[in-house]
Amino acid sequence: MKKSVYAFLFVVLGLLTIASVNAAILIPEINLGSSTQERGVAVTGSFTITNTDVTPVTLTLTSTIPSTYGVQMPATVTVPANGSLPVSLTLNMIPLSQNSGKNTIGSITASNNAGVIATPTVALTTVSKLEITKVSAEIDGDSNSLNNNEDMDAKPGDTVKLTVTVKNKFTGNIDIEDVTVTVQQDDLDWDEDDDLSTIRDGDKETSVFSLKIDKDIDSDDYDVDITADGTDENGARHSDTYSITFNVDKKSHELTIRSYTITPTVVSCDRTITASIDVENTGNNDEDAVVVQIKNDLLKLEQVYKPLTIDTGNNWRKTVTFQIPDTAAPGEYYFEAWTYYDGNEQSDTGVVPVVIQKCGTDPITPTSKCTNLNQQFCVTDSAYQKCLSTGVLSAIQYCPTGYSCQQGQCTQISVPVIPDTGISGPSYGTRSFFDSPVYLAALIIVAVVLVILILVLLIKFVF
Repeated sequence: MKKSVYAFLFVVLGLLTIASVNAAILIPEINLGSSTQERGVAVTGSFTITNTDVTPVTLTLTSTIPSTYGVQMPATVTVPANGSLPVSLTLNMIPLSQNSGKNTIGSITASNNAGVIATPTVALTTVSKLEITKVSAEIDGDSNSLNNNEDMDAKPGDTVKLTVTVKNKFTGNIDIEDVTVTVQQDDLDWDEDDDLSTIRDGDKETSVFSLKIDKDIDSDDYDVDITADGTDENGARHSDTYSITFNVDKKSHELTIRSYTITPTVVSCDRTITASIDVENTGNNDEDAVVVQIKNDLLKLEQVYKPLTIDTGNNWRKTVTFQIPDTAAPGEYYFEAWTYYDGNEQSDTGVVPVVIQKCGTDPITPTSKCTNLNQQFCVTDSAYQKCLSTGVLSAIQYCPTGYSCQQGQCTQISVPVIPDTGISGPSYGTRSFFDSPVYLAALIIVAVVLVILILVLLIKFVF
């Protein structure tokens, strides 16, 4: 009976000893390489073994890393009591097929007579030759180039256009095939990918993604993850990631003009136009004192709707007809749309240009496209057109009487010079009266009369 008890105690003591040794040896995960580590070369690193026991520990080291890596490290090491020991680890050759990023390639086994003490994993990080070089975001016409982890403001209902540029950074005639770019944001319900197929070394390709942010989305910051993946001809997978953030914010009061159109935008003899407007309450509050105004001050045309009630997330739509006065001169007129909350607090605005033509005599269609913005062109000897800021030709404009069109400008016509025919007549305004013979003859007669008068006076009163 006593022998059985002694045997049991001996086994328990042995187990406690092994457990004590196991708990005394600490080896963290071993990491080699970096984000710039190339393939086809050697890499050297180290790891530290820590012994918290009061006695030294001798360990045997083995590896499960494939032989293609050419692992070199000490076969045995002795770790001092209550101390640490750095251990060198070299991979003589990183295979060309090594995937980019951080990947586990095996483990190191540390053991002694008591058994396995520790099995830390070995991770190798290598460079990705597929790189996301540029990301630009366009939100309702406002475009910005975004750095990694940069943010951009957006509003509910906005349309987002994302352009991602990807480059093959190889320089040795190595293509990257099956390239795919993925954009993902779960809360925005955005999960989209684009297959770019093959990118040759040194070349770039772009992917374009589009998303309309839901009108009912909450105000928050939304991180968008962008990933580019591909495989080179050696079988190595290359991957790069990029992250941007959309700061979606609902204002307390906001009445957004979602759509504002006028048809037709070019009028001639028939001067009736129809304006259609769609206003959405994109703010956080219900509005019960909304004002919507459509107007053109030059033509003295205006339509006002008030007071309106539009709850948050809802739309208000209206169509109105205007009759442009027949007295309106040909040209370009801007029809403005305005929204107000609380009766007079301005929120949003929109503008649509309308071109008025002279009825029935325009030889060129004013909707013809043009590229020389704001320049004028002669279309006849006395008429011209202007390339409007909208990229179309204006209505025909006519020069005043006595003017002709020259190089797009109305220039006064010169008075023709009448040649001399040999017949003279009275000439007015070309010579002064004091320079004429009549003036000289009169002057002589006056002088003679004065002399005679003086002689008569002298004879009478002096002599």
